[in-house]
Amino acid sequence: MGCGIGHTTRALSTIVEADEFVGLDNSVYFIERARELSNDLPHISYKLHDVAKIPFPTGKADIIYSRFLLTHMPTPKRCIRDWSTQLNTGGLLFIEETEDIKTEVPVVKEYIKITDALLKSNGNILFIGKILDNWDSQGKLKKRYSGVAKVPASTKQAAEIFLLNIPFWKDTEFIKENYYEDIERIEAELKELLKATEDRNSVEWEIRQVVITNTNKSRD
Repeated sequence: MGCGIGHTTRALSTIVEADEFVGLDNSVYFIERARELSNDLPHISYKLHDVAKIPFPTGKADIIYSRFLLTHMPTPKRCIRDWSTQLNTGGLLFIEETEDIKTEVPVVKEYIKITDALLKSNGNILFIGKILDNWDSQGKLKKRYSGVAKVPASTKQAAEIFLLNIPFWKDTEFIKENYYEDIERIEAELKELLKATEDRNSVEWEIRQVVITNTNKSRD
C-alpha cells in the first residue's frame, strides 16, 4: 500500500512466495512509473487507488504490507481496522513505522524537528510506532508480533533521504509561514554533509514492526 514507483513491491516479490503482487497508490505518476519499471515482471501489477478507502480493487489478500504510510494517515487506527477487513482468513497485515530517530548531528536534528511539526500541523504523527505498540487490537484482529528494529544510517545516507523532501517543503504553506528563513540554510547544510570525507553511522532509525492477523473464519 502506498507503493510509489514500486521499489518495495518489487523487493517483496523476491522474498515472499506468491503468484501475484499488487501495488496500490493514489498517484497517477507513481503508478505509471511503477508499471514501466516492472514491465518485465508479469506477476506484479499496480492499481490506482486511495488506500484509505475500502474495499481494495484487488479482492482480499493473504498478505498486506504497509511501510511508513500510517504516519501520513489522519485516522491510523481506523486504517488498521479497515485494512484488516481486506485480509483472507489467517491473512497477515505487516506494518513498519518510525518509532524514533536518534542522532547528534545538528542539522539532522533540526530537520527531524521540522518534520515532526509539519506532520502535526496536518494532524499526523511522525513517531507513530510508539502508538502502534500500545494499540489494543479488538474483535477479529490479533497482534502476532511487535518489536523494534534498529537501522543505522550514515550521515550521507540521511542527507540524501532528507534532501528529497526539501523541494516539496518549499511549496508548503506551513513551511513558508514558520521556517521560510531556515529552509535554504538547512538545504545547504544537508548538501554539505554529502561532501563529508568521514562518513560514519551517525543516525539510527528505530522501526516499529507489527504483524496483525485476521482470525475471522469467513472468507466473504
